[in-house]
Amino acid sequence: MMNTTGVAQVTIDWSRCIHIDDVIDDQYVTGLVQKILSLRQESNDPITVAINSPGGSLSALESLLGLLTGPDQDGQRCEIITVSVRNAYSAAANLLAFGSYAVALPHSEILFHDVRYSGMEDVTPATARMAAARLQNANEQFSLKLANRVFRRLVWNYLDLGPNFENYRKRFRSEYEHFSFAVESCKSDPNASARADIASFATALFAEVSTSSESLIHSAMARLTRWGIMTSVSKALPKYREKGSRKPGLLDATKNLFDGLVHVQKSKIKESLWSKAEGDLQLFSLLLIESISKTESMKDYNFPKILEIVVDDYKLIESINDPSHKNVITKNMLRHSTIFFSDDEEKIVSGEDEQEKKRVIEAARPNAELFWYFCVLLCRELFNGEHALSPRDAQVLGIVDEVAGGGRVQSRRDWRKLQAAKAASAQ
Repeated sequence: MMNTTGVAQVTIDWSRCIHIDDVIDDQYVTGLVQKILSLRQESNDPITVAINSPGGSLSALESLLGLLTGPDQDGQRCEIITVSVRNAYSAAANLLAFGSYAVALPHSEILFHDVRYSGMEDVTPATARMAAARLQNANEQFSLKLANRVFRRLVWNYLDLGPNFENYRKRFRSEYEHFSFAVESCKSDPNASARADIASFATALFAEVSTSSESLIHSAMARLTRWGIMTSVSKALPKYREKGSRKPGLLDATKNLFDGLVHVQKSKIKESLWSKAEGDLQLFSLLLIESISKTESMKDYNFPKILEIVVDDYKLIESINDPSHKNVITKNMLRHSTIFFSDDEEKIVSGEDEQEKKRVIEAARPNAELFWYFCVLLCRELFNGEHALSPRDAQVLGIVDEVAGGGRVQSRRDWRKLQAAKAASAQ
């Protein structure tokens, strides 16, 4: 658990503060440079960032965060306490969430929406496609960055809400069963360690957010379900006809066609190219056939629309399956070992037996992966459409650490104060 010191590190200090009260663009950030550098030279204590902004440029936001938190000449970084004092919209909502410790004043509002372009001129189909691809990539990048901030807050919320999981399951039985199906759909190994109860946690989040934010939980779990089912089915279906079987594989005809076309074109990279494309073709074919099969009537059949959905699903599944997640998952799993390992497993993980440590980590990894993927998908939903969050919802969903005056979850600051008081009274 967290130590009892450091209350000041998570306490707003208005005397050491910058105010973000306009559109965040390059010119505005330039105007803040002198104040930020002066505060950082003065001391390495956290800087309070008061936010009342309609948003702005994500690239300007990156520059602002670099000035506030990036290393100085001595390699020292600075933490920031971000505070939504009224409105934190768009890029300003990201700034709020990216705080080392984030606070929402009770009357404030936080608004997330998808990354957008403004002022495009001479739009053609080609430039529109390019812009859409860039927007999609930007959404992906920022949802991952946001997930890295949100993850530790969701772990904290898990620990706070965990004692009431049974009550949440009873009150919202239908949601719990739905979320349990999602989790079961994603399990590649039913015997893997499952210390973190993701279905109960999702149910708790659903119970605690307002009606307007319930769709975020449902959509994230629906995407998790689709990833789990399509990935497992793709692995289970035979790619090619098995020896002695009359049942064709998914790619038999496709491989024959590929071989014929490669022969005609006299290509020299036939086998290596097919090996690289094989998995993609299998997943894409499965998604395409599955989507077509769901068409309820001939008048509903719209292949371009189906293709658009399939491409989105394919990108979603591939982004989750990206190997780059592995290091992030391992780091977060070890950093928050309380919810992913038993007491005995924690001793092994912190011990010196590398072989046993690896065994325990690999056994717990599938559960940690699902927690991470749920976090990522939840953040993706915030960048899908437009979502206005109350301070309470923002805390429950891990966007902020604290609602000033008290929120649904005990804040880290209140917990530290309580522990400090207990330690003082024991002396």
